[in-house]
Amino acid sequence: AALLGVAGLLLLWTLGNRLLPPRWAGAAASGLMAVTPWHIHYSRIGWTPATTIPVLLIALHVWIAGIERRSTRVILLGATVVGSTIYAYKAFDALAPVWLLVLLFLYRRYLTRRQVGAAILICALLFLPLVYTSLRDPLTHGRARAIFTFADGINARTLGVFARNYLAHYSPGFLFVAGDPIVRHH
Repeated sequence: AALLGVAGLLLLWTLGNRLLPPRWAGAAASGLMAVTPWHIHYSRIGWTPATTIPVLLIALHVWIAGIERRSTRVILLGATVVGSTIYAYKAFDALAPVWLLVLLFLYRRYLTRRQVGAAILICALLFLPLVYTSLRDPLTHGRARAIFTFADGINARTLGVFARNYLAHYSPGFLFVAGDPIVRHH
């Protein structure tokens, strides 16, 4: 997990340098990521969410390389990596399609209709096993519903729970001393 955390930092650093004009932008981006509670927490335990950032950054690198080279194969490889992120972390069930649509929108001037259609088709094919499982297994979304902070709607109580949980991630006790109170995360 620690190697994935370092890989994520290096990938973000190179992506920042590739996309943003000031040479220090990549270092600033990876420096900020290095101190975020989410990154610290998941980079120190061997848990599947630690794969999310590196896989997503690899997808971006491949996608951008395809655009720069005007290579349909590399663009579709990038779409394949974006589609595969749904298997890295549960939240990407919803985020991967959005991520693909954002990439298609941002780079629409550089893509042909055939490339757009092929990218959507590749991701749809990668999503099929997950959709099939989700429809056949009622427990798939039961856990998500049970742990979702806003399952009872957005109100003063749920906003308070969200704020407490969010701020708890910045406590020195959580970050440096005790970590997560759930024993399996240690």
